Amino acid sequence: MPKRPTRRYAENIKTKKLDSHARALGQAALAWNDLHEWLGFMFASLSAWNHGVLNGHLLVWHAVASDRSKREMLLAIARFWLREKPRDFEAVKWLVDKATALEDDRNNIVHAPIWSSKIDEAILPSGTWGNVRALKLQKRNTPLIAEYRYVRDTAIVLRNYAYDVYHALGGDRRFAWPQKPALPSRPHP
Repeated sequence: MPKRPTRRYAENIKTKKLDSHARALGQAALAWNDLHEWLGFMFASLSAWNHGVLNGHLLVWHAVASDRSKREMLLAIARFWLREKPRDFEAVKWLVDKATALEDDRNNIVHAPIWSSKIDEAILPSGTWGNVRALKLQKRNTPLIAEYRYVRDTAIVLRNYAYDVYHALGGDRRFAWPQKPALPSRPHP
């Protein structure tokens, strides 16, 4: 019986030509994580509205595994505490809505398998076997690097606005109310 050839997948994913993809994908994931940290600070601040202690409320935030559930918690507490402050509530709601809209793009880039063409050295989503995330990226028909950067840049804009709103709501110092930012444009094919 012939010997089964060994697959050297670890060598494939460590290839130099994937370095720029790994870096861009890592930056997108880090920006997403930081956005949710600042949403968490907003949640804790609103939860501790008249108490001033954030630590216990941050423990509640971090006990929830799903980012979507965390955003729903933030929206619920904002709806309660900011019911008489429509501008403040709308800022939190806008942030939650934009993060939720970005979530599918983030999940696509993080969870789609990729492959490297030996013909032209292109790095492409691998939807051949029906991976839904890869198929969504293939349908967009934009370079993966552009998708990674779009998620990263959008998450950074949202994170910075979350930081500003947190402080305007009365985080550790009171700042002026921030203007709603413009979001990056989607990459085009």
